[in-house]
Amino acid sequence: MATRVLRHLRAHPATAISVVALFIALGGTSYAAVTLARNSVGTPQLKNAAVTSAKLADGAVTASKVKDGSLTAKDFAAGTLLTGPPGDDGPPGQDGAPGDPGPQGPPGAQGDPGAPGPPGPPGISGYNIQFINLIPMSQREQTAEVDCPQGNTVLGGGQASNTKDVSFISTGPTNDQAGWTADAFDPNINGPGVVIAVYAICGKLGS
Repeated sequence: MATRVLRHLRAHPATAISVVALFIALGGTSYAAVTLARNSVGTPQLKNAAVTSAKLADGAVTASKVKDGSLTAKDFAAGTLLTGPPGDDGPPGQDGAPGDPGPQGPPGAQGDPGAPGPPGPPGISGYNIQFINLIPMSQREQTAEVDCPQGNTVLGGGQASNTKDVSFISTGPTNDQAGWTADAFDPNINGPGVVIAVYAICGKLGS
């Protein structure tokens, strides 16, 4: 069959040229059908996991072909990424708002006794009260005075009269602090029936 075809083509050159032209046309069409335009295949045309490392030529993927930020730590083999030195400490943060007060704690243990304080000043001894006999108001003004026993100091005192007409214009310790004195005044001079009395509170001060 093939021999007959060749003989026919040799006997008819025009037919042979037509057949050759047909094959070239068919071959060119077939070639164009499998040839892709440049950059015509992108990410949308590829199935997931269709491109593996075995299908990539050595050195095909370089740093310039990797998008910044597209790789994470999990994309690198263990030990590939080196750990840098620790950075400097950052500045302290601002103080936070005070928290709520906590619950009251249990009472603490009793403390040790404190050291004794210094001795206090000496007290008073020999406390006594001295009275003066009643003194008549024989004149408009009258002074009455009572002394403490020897060695005593006056601690206080007082005075009185048997009538409300008499008033005491001054009263207090004597100048030597050893007795009590009072100055009485009677505007009416009611006579010998009007009397005054003075008393002193005495004692010995410790030294």
